[in-house]
Amino acid sequence: MTALRKYASSQGYAYPVLPNPIIASAAVPTPVGNIKFDTSSDFEVQYMLCSADIAAAAQTDSSRVIPLVTLMISQSGGNNWYESPIPLSLIMGDGRLPFVLPEPIIVPANSQLTFQFARYAAAVDYNLRMVLYGRKLYFE
Repeated sequence: MTALRKYASSQGYAYPVLPNPIIASAAVPTPVGNIKFDTSSDFEVQYMLCSADIAAAAQTDSSRVIPLVTLMISQSGGNNWYESPIPLSLIMGDGRLPFVLPEPIIVPANSQLTFQFARYAAAVDYNLRMVLYGRKLYFE
């Protein structure tokens, strides 16, 4: 069992998945993104958000794009966050309605998350902009 860390302070923070945007297209149907976390703090992931568009076209609430893409998140050290890839729309919300994790996930300082996407829509290219929002937890 791992000892619990104590933190001196925290700060709300958002980490974007890079590159930004991630393009899931016919040319690159399985793109990869990543987040490299700071060395000065652990990060508590509370919310996961994604914005998607097709060719940067304008959207309204009723025409919001739901990308037909699956996602697997892997943490450095080989830990997968899921048993198998999950449709993005089931685990990412938008800015108005973010996906709230049932329990926050602590990502250790100096870790990296890798985001492996797989497009399953025919003839549709998506631009994806993703953010993990939560708190930087600074060490005592």
